[in-house]
Formats: sequence, C-alpha cells, structure tokens
Amino acid sequence: IAYDLDLWGRQESLWSASVDETNASKLEAQQVKLELVNAVTRSYIQLTTEYHLRDLAAEYLAEINQRVAIKQRSMKAGLGTEMDVIEAETPLPLAKAKIEAIDEHIKLLRNQLAALSGQGPGAGDSITRPTMTLEASAGLPDTLQANLVGRRPDVLAHRLHVEAAQENIEGAKKAFYPNINLMGFIGFQALGFGQLLSSAAGIAGAGPAISLPIFDGGRRRGNLSAKTASYDIAVENYNSVLVKALQDVSDQLVIMQSNRRQIEEVDTALASAIKAHHLAEVSYNGGLSNYQHVLDTNSVVIHQQEIRSQLQAIRLDTYAGLMRALGGGTVDETTAKAMPLP
Repeated sequence: IAYDLDLWGRQESLWSASVDETNASKLEAQQVKLELVNAVTRSYIQLTTEYHLRDLAAEYLAEINQRVAIKQRSMKAGLGTEMDVIEAETPLPLAKAKIEAIDEHIKLLRNQLAALSGQGPGAGDSITRPTMTLEASAGLPDTLQANLVGRRPDVLAHRLHVEAAQENIEGAKKAFYPNINLMGFIGFQALGFGQLLSSAAGIAGAGPAISLPIFDGGRRRGNLSAKTASYDIAVENYNSVLVKALQDVSDQLVIMQSNRRQIEEVDTALASAIKAHHLAEVSYNGGLSNYQHVLDTNSVVIHQQEIRSQLQAIRLDTYAGLMRALGGGTVDETTAKAMPLP
C-alpha cells in the first residue's frame, strides 16, 4: 500500500492537465459536429439552387422550341428559309446539355447528402426537392462582437491545450522538489513450504519513503524542457487558430456585403428586363411587332433570373459559413458583451 502525500501539488497539476485534455477532446468532437451540420446546410442550399436553375433552363428550352416552331411555319408559308430554321435549332443541343448537366449535379448532391447522413449512395434517390426558398432571410445584428469567436469549439479546444501544457510545466517543475510517500506492507515470508502459512512467516511494516531528486541523469531537466516546448507549440497553434477564425469571419462579412450590392444591381437590371418584356407583349398584342421580339426579351429575363438565383445561393451559403465561423450562430448584444475575449 502506498500513498503519495504530494507535498507540492505535482499530482494535482498533472490531474488538471488531464482534465483539460479530456475537455479539449470533447470540444474537438463538437467542432466536427458543427462542420457536419454546416456541410449538410450548404449542400441543401446548393440542391435548391440547382432545382431552381433547372426550372429556368427548362423554360429557356421551351422558348427555343417556340422559336423553331415559328421559323418552321414561316418557311412553310414561304416567308422564311431553311437556314432560318437551322439557326433557330442551333441552341437546342446546348440547352438540352445544360439541363443534363444540372441533373447530374442534382444526383451528385443527393449522394453527397446521403454520405453526410451516414447512408449509402442509394439513399440519395429518396431525397426530394427541398422546400426551402432562395429568398430566405439571412439577417445579421447591427454589430458582431469579436468575442463571439471565443465560442468556437476549436478555439476553446486549443485554449484548453494551452492550459493543459501549462499545468504539465508546473508538474515538471514540482518534480524537482523532494516528496514523501507513505509505504505499508503485509504478507508472508518463509524459507520453506512447511512454514509458509505459519505465524512465524507473517511480516508487516509501515514507514515513510523520502524521494530526493538529486541524481537522475538530467531526466527531470529534460522532461521540463520537453513540456516547455509543448507549451510553446500549443500557444502557437492557439494563436494560429484564433487568427484564422477572425479572418474567416471577416471574409464571410466581406462576401456578404459585396453580394448585397450585386443583388441590388441585378434587381435593377431584372426590373428593366421584365418591363421590356411586358412592353414587347403589349406591342405584339397590338400588332406592332412579331412574337420573336417577345421571345428575345423573355430570354433576357431568364438570364437575369439565373444570375440572381446564383447570387442568392451565394448569400445563403456565405451566411451559413458565417454562422459556422461564429461557432454556431449569433447571440444578442447583452450576452455577447458578457462573453470573455478568447
């Protein structure tokens, strides 16, 4: 039986370091969960975008077919040539190929979502079109506190690694101090099998064992140097993670601000295209222009809608990335101010 008095708290330091490392491991697992949730969210945003782009591509294909039909009727009436028909048919293969490419992306995203949910590729076939809309709001508070980054599991985990390394240094320093272990023993001793269980064979004792770390070949000094180096590495890793976290937040905010301005410009262009298309329809219904002009203006509307859909997808994807960069989302201003800086 042995009992370490731990006069200088060496064992306590080592125990605290182990607790910090255990908690850091839990936070690292939490970071993996956060990344998984973010990946699923972004995949659904991409899937929604692909379905929306497919709708627009199908509308454009239908428009091309209308153009071809008009040219064919003109040729039969003697008002057009076969060249006009061929020119109208030229965009058809590319339009069909575009729809096929979108369908391919949809299938790949389904497989990706199935894999993220821990299922086989076959499970992706059961994933239906998302009900979410690209118009979903993605608002932010007026101010974002920098200390929100301190909630990120990876930042907290690296901070615990630093604290654990510091505790290990304290334990290594305290190993230089003398310590006392209380030793107790009880058992049997005998010089022959016949006396093994006799009362004369009994033995017991107790007393202190003093540890004097004088001659150990530099083992303790080397251990302290190793722990100090581990601490320096942990600090550098923490600083690196913190800087990258702040850069991540800043990058997402820059993208969101630029995206907002781009959407405003596209909205202006889309409004103009819709107005032009409406005027073309009025002109056609009034017998002042042909239906070809209506189709031309509608093509511009479809193109602007595609650009806007892609910008909306970028906005939602960036917002999801910002929530990940902030450790899972935003909090109210009062809670943010009460949080310690990382």
